[in-house]
Amino acid sequence: MQLKNFHSCLELLSSRPHGILRILDDQTCLPQATDHTFLQKCHYHHCNSPYYAKPKNPLPVFTVYHYAGAVTYQVHNFLNKNHDQFRTEVVELFARSRLKMVSELFRKVQDAYIQQRELGWRGKGLRQQPSTAASHFLQSLTELTTRLERCKTTFIHCLKPNYVKHPGIFDVDYVSAQLRHAGMLETIHIRKEGFPIRMQYSCFIERC
Repeated sequence: MQLKNFHSCLELLSSRPHGILRILDDQTCLPQATDHTFLQKCHYHHCNSPYYAKPKNPLPVFTVYHYAGAVTYQVHNFLNKNHDQFRTEVVELFARSRLKMVSELFRKVQDAYIQQRELGWRGKGLRQQPSTAASHFLQSLTELTTRLERCKTTFIHCLKPNYVKHPGIFDVDYVSAQLRHAGMLETIHIRKEGFPIRMQYSCFIERC
């Protein structure tokens, strides 16, 4: 699975100036903005995108077609939730965790808070762009895509056996939908038709 296949979907979420997350941050900074104005701007800029769908009825939702299928988002309290931040003492507590993964993760958050505060001091009262949940997600998304584009990536497809994540239940329709959206059924069809599979020469010799 190639990252470029989902470039348009990533653009829908993060591109300047009208990616969904960009719109969310812009609306968060406007005092008169509401969840409804955020939703209307998303509809206006993305209603023609194949990765985006507005509801047929006037509901406060929008749908994004990710690689694994359609995901519908309820926009109630989107702007308020975008202000969510960790409290300083919570960040400090997790940054001192004995678990290396947890401590490293929250040290990055702590460093970002410190950097933001220093920028505010240097600005001498100038209005700084507030740190938001969307901006953190955008930063993580940018770092991830940059790394993937530098590497020859191999993806392992993990399938959920059922929607409720309970053991011992295998939902055939749910699994089939995941396989279809991941492009696995097309791959199987190509293999069944007998199209050649590229194999490294060294691997071919080992099999002989």
